[in-house]
Amino acid sequence: MTYGVSGGWAASGSVAGRNYSAFAVRGNTGNILQGAPNFVAAAGIMTGQAAAPTQIDLQVGVSSSSDGTLTRYSAVLVPSAPSVVKSQIVVLSDIHIGDNTKTVWYQRSVHEPYLLGIFDWIVTNAANIRELVLAGDIVDFWTYPFGTRPPTFATIAAQNPNIFGPTGLGRVLDALGGKVTYLPGNHDMAVTASDVASITSPGGHHVTLVDGPYFPLGADDHRIVITHGHDYTIFNAPDASSKWSPLPLGHFVTRMIATQTDKNLPPGKTVADLGGQGNPNSMDLLPIVNPVVAGLIGGIGTGMQQALKLFNDLPSALLNQIEAFSGTKDTDPITLADGTTTTLPEVRTVYANLVRRWSQQNDPQFAAKSTLADANGRYWAGSHNGSPSRSERSWW
Repeated sequence: MTYGVSGGWAASGSVAGRNYSAFAVRGNTGNILQGAPNFVAAAGIMTGQAAAPTQIDLQVGVSSSSDGTLTRYSAVLVPSAPSVVKSQIVVLSDIHIGDNTKTVWYQRSVHEPYLLGIFDWIVTNAANIRELVLAGDIVDFWTYPFGTRPPTFATIAAQNPNIFGPTGLGRVLDALGGKVTYLPGNHDMAVTASDVASITSPGGHHVTLVDGPYFPLGADDHRIVITHGHDYTIFNAPDASSKWSPLPLGHFVTRMIATQTDKNLPPGKTVADLGGQGNPNSMDLLPIVNPVVAGLIGGIGTGMQQALKLFNDLPSALLNQIEAFSGTKDTDPITLADGTTTTLPEVRTVYANLVRRWSQQNDPQFAAKSTLADANGRYWAGSHNGSPSRSERSWW
């Protein structure tokens, strides 16, 4: 029912900073000549300062002009909680959690307290956080010696229950209402939707898997884009042409380095005890790729033709250089995640046309810049065929 009302208001002391205000309203339902209207009267006290009362004590009376009945109501009104705009997106990447064997970069005994500290911060500030995005290489299927079968996601989760269990990501899931998204990178490109859905919370939420690039504000809102960055780096992008699709050449390079590290680590030590972990491959790859790509990026000429030939042979040259550095041998069996084995000669054959494919799909200069982006992030691959610019800061 709608009432036409008028009223009055008075403030205690009538000065700024008042603590109480009193008001009264009165009115009726309309034209008395058209029937017997109801009348309303209300009085109340507002507690609080200025235009932000903490509560209103309200007394309302409604009388009927037809039978003279009077009904009274009383209520306490309180302001609704102010709406909070969740304006923050937390992005984590390149944690490289594995089975805690010595060649895995993440070591539970060293790194877990720091990661749990980040989770604590997210839970504490959840009112302002709209989403946690796990932007690739959260788990690691690559950093294992030739003779070790890489673990499954389930094995990694079981080896790190404080991270993947209900008091770790489970607690974050509930704090964010389930808004935790997993975007794979290169070291975890084999992760599946069912893998990440196994990370659940006491409140019934689970992690969601998405493909990159990911637009957290919605598919049509491109103000923010998140990608791991490996897709446009030549040795670490998923390779659909590989016998072991989607494994790229970079997987086998990482396995070679892990094999060398496994042999050289002192007893009782892990890679977390080594210095120079900003360059975990322990070697500078730029001398290998720089002479090859310089002519391609510099322009057309006789030097470019020679550079193009060298560039096409780069996968084999890279494997040869790292084989010599790591002490691995062509006859060493490489155990893959499915339990099958291969060797470096087969790897050379499978990826022999990698550079040619990239050059044909894009162009030689684009492929060359993608190679340097793979080496140290010096070059961005650039926008090509409508795709956003992307590069990986770290070779591995």
